[in-house]
Amino acid sequence: MPAAAQLSVRKQFVNVRGLRLHCAVSGQGDRLMLLLHGFPDGWHGWSAQLVHFARHFTVVAPDGRGCNLSDKPEAVEAYALPQLVEDAAALIQHFGGGLPAVVVGHDWGGVVAWSLAALQPLAVSHLVVLNAPHPRVLSDAFANDPSQRTASAYLQRLRLPDAEDILSADNHARLRAALDCPAGTDWRQDPYVAGCVAAWLQPGALTGALNWYRANDFTGSPTASDGVPARVTAPTLLIWGRDDRALLPSLALQHYSIAPDLAVHVLDGAGHWPQRQRPDVVNALIDSHVRRER
Repeated sequence: MPAAAQLSVRKQFVNVRGLRLHCAVSGQGDRLMLLLHGFPDGWHGWSAQLVHFARHFTVVAPDGRGCNLSDKPEAVEAYALPQLVEDAAALIQHFGGGLPAVVVGHDWGGVVAWSLAALQPLAVSHLVVLNAPHPRVLSDAFANDPSQRTASAYLQRLRLPDAEDILSADNHARLRAALDCPAGTDWRQDPYVAGCVAAWLQPGALTGALNWYRANDFTGSPTASDGVPARVTAPTLLIWGRDDRALLPSLALQHYSIAPDLAVHVLDGAGHWPQRQRPDVVNALIDSHVRRER
């Protein structure tokens, strides 16, 4: 296969579960790698991985329901965790013919990836999660860890009715700060940040992304973690940026009882976005992980 064809990123819409989901796709390998983004990210947060893993995989990075160019159901309950998990499973069926996929998730995408591996173990050959706890770990942390409860207080604020107004003020200043875009820099000159702003400006996209929070409460009773088994059998790689201020690295060490076949790497020089902040290291860790036989 010519290198240029192998490494190009193509965009397409796919119809799954009555939704039209926008996907970035690279490579033409026999194995599928599904990249699930978090908030307030989109498919473009995986640019380094779309290029790197296209050499050996068909790599698919969708915009989740409600985000960027994907369809945006109006009902908040349409964004409940089981719906997000079924979207990921449907994409594996669509692109991989139902064969087990390497599933990589960051932030909210990581929560979905944990849940998919727990609920549908035959769909996942290898699991990779970046800066995201299993839903049970997150619920337990809210209940029992004051430090994490304080660090993640923003989760409740994102559920409020005025969250769109607050986050869109001053050219989405708060959201740009969440991407670790340095204050005082011209974000328009950063293709990644400019791409995120363009995605947030899509009609209904900011509400769609926030509905992931509104539909899933990890602090109350019942919680969004109810119904997600606290066991994952797939070989699992958990990567965590040491400087994450929202999801504390101590969460990473609470997964050994959930995933018996688990490797944890806490990365220096990275915060909440290790796939962008340390892409070479992250890609090398994933390379090594997916070479393992299940």
